[in-house]
Amino acid sequence: METIKTKDAAHQKTLNELKAKDVTHQKALDAIKATHAKELDEAHDRAITAGDAEHATEIEQLKSSHSEAIMALKREHAASQESLSSSLAEKRKVGDLRLPSAKPSC
Repeated sequence: METIKTKDAAHQKTLNELKAKDVTHQKALDAIKATHAKELDEAHDRAITAGDAEHATEIEQLKSSHSEAIMALKREHAASQESLSSSLAEKRKVGDLRLPSAKPSC
C-alpha cells in the first residue's frame, strides 16, 4: 500500500509538472501569436503605404505625360492656326480669297 501511495504521489507530482509546463507553453504560444499578429499588421501597413506611394508616383507620372501631350497639342494647334492665318493673309494680298456669298435676307 505504501508503494502505491509513493507511486501515486510521484504520478501526481509529474502531472502537476506537466500542467505547469503546459501553462508555460500556452503563455509562450499566446505571446508568439500576439507578436505574429502585430508583425503581420505592420507588414500589411507597410505594403499599403508602399502601394499608395507607388500609386501616387504613377499618378504624378501620368499627369506629367498628359501635361506634355497637351502642351504639344497646343503648340501644334498654334502652329496650324499661324499657318492658316498666314495663308489667309497671303490670299488676301493676292486677292484670291473667296468668301461664301452672303444670302439675302427675306
